[in-house]
Amino acid sequence: MNKAFEYEFQEYHINKTWDLLEEKFSFNKKEWKKRFRDYLSKRPANTDEIGAFLKFGNQTINPLLNEILCRNILYPTFNNLTKFIVTGKKQN
Repeated sequence: MNKAFEYEFQEYHINKTWDLLEEKFSFNKKEWKKRFRDYLSKRPANTDEIGAFLKFGNQTINPLLNEILCRNILYPTFNNLTKFIVTGKKQN
């Protein structure tokens, strides 16, 4: 994830990401938000929430999505999902 995208990605998009994960993959939004809050609480106090969310998504959610979709573990599914949420356009 590049810094320019992190700048475009706002807190509003975090909520849209949770909604889409719940809608399309039946994620338990309440539990996953709790897991993210736990992850964030273990980071330094000055940690950027948006950057932390994108990192959490890549480290924790991306492998699960790739397993569900039978994709290579390194396929950027979570990145593509967040880019779709920001742009409204399907990614490669």
